[in-house]
Amino acid sequence: MGKKQKTHIKVDGQLLQMNKRFSNLKQTQKDKIAAWLYEEYCAAYAEKDMPPDTRRDAEILFNVTEKIEAANIWLPDGELDKHYYSKKTKFENRYKKAKEKELMNRPIIGVTPLIDYEKDSYWLVPGYMQGIIEAGGTPVMLPLTDDINIIKQTADICDGFLFTGGQDVSPLLYGEMPIPQFGKCSPERDKMEKLLLMRAIELNKPVLGICRGIQLLNAVLGGTLYQDLKAQTNSPLEHHQKPPYDKPIHDVTIIENTPLHHLLGKDVLAVNSYHHQSVKALSDKLLPMAKAADTITEAVYMPDKKFVWGVQWHPEFSHISDADSKKIFSEFVRQSK
Repeated sequence: MGKKQKTHIKVDGQLLQMNKRFSNLKQTQKDKIAAWLYEEYCAAYAEKDMPPDTRRDAEILFNVTEKIEAANIWLPDGELDKHYYSKKTKFENRYKKAKEKELMNRPIIGVTPLIDYEKDSYWLVPGYMQGIIEAGGTPVMLPLTDDINIIKQTADICDGFLFTGGQDVSPLLYGEMPIPQFGKCSPERDKMEKLLLMRAIELNKPVLGICRGIQLLNAVLGGTLYQDLKAQTNSPLEHHQKPPYDKPIHDVTIIENTPLHHLLGKDVLAVNSYHHQSVKALSDKLLPMAKAADTITEAVYMPDKKFVWGVQWHPEFSHISDADSKKIFSEFVRQSK
């Protein structure tokens, strides 16, 4: 008799627990459910950039119900629905305010364009833009101009600058004449990017140079370049790989106690490579961060500035699948905030 009564009480206790209203839950349980609902609501909103419709409302409630059951929190049928719909308008307002705040906090990154003379057009590899966006920045393609007033305005508006790959940097920029193996250059880019780089450094704004970008950085700051690696070095390494360009082709050794070593936490990094020029004599304003096995400088930084980095490889191709490439973009954007 006593055993039956005890079982009966236990069952009654469970039934009572299962029928608790939302308002009677513990505060920690309320907070969990509210957080789950808002998290699922945001995911649904972001999917189509609009408030969830009836079908997505049902998905939200189903997903949260599973989390509630896994946490052994008991609610009667319809109680979660009732709470969700009473909060849906507030969720939408909260979501919109959060997105507005996020946009306000996204740094604007000026990206130097590549130029196609045959098509008379500017263009960009999508990975430059995508890498910045995924890292939390808003990229904008810059105009090619040597108008100093426009360059000053651009430097003031943007929070950071990405100097992209493309045509060869003219040897005239570092006091040499072209050799026969020198490729095509872009006088417009050389002029504009030199002026913009100097202004960005003057304002201590973050700079990331990729491929041509590291070469330009070194040349503008007083260093020199190999105009053609095959003609001017005996390097056995492949620095000009064939597609796919997101796959690593050789390793670089990261120098200890450099910003890149601190960021990635490793001594060796496998990188992709697509260049025939590179840093020769390093500017005395720069320090190396990584070198290839053939001693070619693969990454540099400016020690007395907030963030002025250059890398010879191509994170704009590899960032999709490579965590280290993502980290480089993320650190650049973080420093630009």
